[in-house]
Amino acid sequence: MDLGIQDKIAVVQASSKGLGLGVAHVLSAEGAKVVICARTVSELNNAAAQIHESTGNPVLPVQCDVSKHQQLQSLFRQCRKEFGDPDILVCNAGGPPRGQFSDFSKDDWNQAFQTNFHSAVSSVNQVVEAMKTNGWGRLIFITSMAVKQPINSLVLSNAARSALTAYAKTIANDLAPYGITVNCLLPGPHRTSRLEHLVNDIMEDDGCSMEEAWEKLGTNTPLGRLGRPEELGALAAFICSTQAGFITGQSIVHDGGTIKGLL
Repeated sequence: MDLGIQDKIAVVQASSKGLGLGVAHVLSAEGAKVVICARTVSELNNAAAQIHESTGNPVLPVQCDVSKHQQLQSLFRQCRKEFGDPDILVCNAGGPPRGQFSDFSKDDWNQAFQTNFHSAVSSVNQVVEAMKTNGWGRLIFITSMAVKQPINSLVLSNAARSALTAYAKTIANDLAPYGITVNCLLPGPHRTSRLEHLVNDIMEDDGCSMEEAWEKLGTNTPLGRLGRPEELGALAAFICSTQAGFITGQSIVHDGGTIKGLL
């Protein structure tokens, strides 16, 4: 299937590894010109080289901490200079630390919302006018299945990502007349560094190898395995496609059947 995103310009945040890298890789494979960003230069450059070698398409790596407004401005400035105005924006950020609600200070809450909510709002503000002018755009927010089923000990993430979901649902109505779709992707357990602490616990408790621990962790999903970042990437690419032009304002779960609720 031709997704119709050949030569579209895509900015994918927090994309040197994990889910962001999976999304960036698939968008590049579909012909998009991809801008990736992360805080660590070495990981960022490695990711850019990996994507370009695999797809042969141009990739622009930009060092950026999405929680820093000036760095976000620089990210989009460099995108426009190299490729042009973004057609696709994938907002993504590392999750806040684990802990009970009583563990966190006001500063912890502010940082969680700065990283996982305000950065996305700021990013949208920097791309949406050009999308409106062009009459086409795709905004995707990578949140979490915790939006539908809060996860214990992740109160900061549960709250910030729920707020982002409400924001996305609201602006979807405002932007629909301009041909801009707005959707959230809600990943469940995927094989990323976010779950390494659980893998280490399984290795210590069961005395098994790392690979065996990853496999055991996957048995908690109805499909009996963890998701792969490139599978989320394929979903993101479809949501960016011309075929998905009638899908907006949605929160699409990608969790191997983990959430048990009807809605």
